[in-house]
Amino acid sequence: MKDLTDAWAIWNILGDQVHLALALLLLILTALLIQRFVRRMLVSLTRSGHFPPSMAKRIQQGSAWVLVLLVMTVILQRTHVFEQAWAVLSAVLLATAVGFVALWSVMSNVVCAMLILFVRPFRLGDHIEILEPADAKPGVQGRVVDLSMMFTTIELSNTEEALVLFRVPNSVFFIKGVRVTIHKPTHHSHSFYGEG
Repeated sequence: MKDLTDAWAIWNILGDQVHLALALLLLILTALLIQRFVRRMLVSLTRSGHFPPSMAKRIQQGSAWVLVLLVMTVILQRTHVFEQAWAVLSAVLLATAVGFVALWSVMSNVVCAMLILFVRPFRLGDHIEILEPADAKPGVQGRVVDLSMMFTTIELSNTEEALVLFRVPNSVFFIKGVRVTIHKPTHHSHSFYGEG
């Protein structure tokens, strides 16, 4: 009788292991099928001209990495190698998302500063007025006194008592309307403003 009980216990342990192995094998096969479907869909979109090949390749690589990460997380957790795998993955994804958002806002202002320098919608010394896009109501207005990689500095007022400056993030100029008042010089020739 003891032999039968021992055999049953071994069968339960092996049965659980077999079920786990089959479930993990099914998970891996499902991930491979999903990746194959994504690859075929992207090839079809590329051939039809809806996607550039470089973008399709990046999407395919990104989806492969996401699938590998998810499959590895499930395997680590189900085999009890690393039971907190989902918590760690969630924390890493959250930290990455926060980092991208912070970097995005900084890089947006730097890129907009470069565009302002090259496109030159206004120059130092110009009087500008930032308008709300919906109703074109006047907003902040003043004279441009400085342009840095993050901000454009506008002089709102300059009196004997105080100099009032307003720093506008450079990305604002590409979101809202800007009215520019350019004071023409009295004597000029072959300049930006035409012949004198």
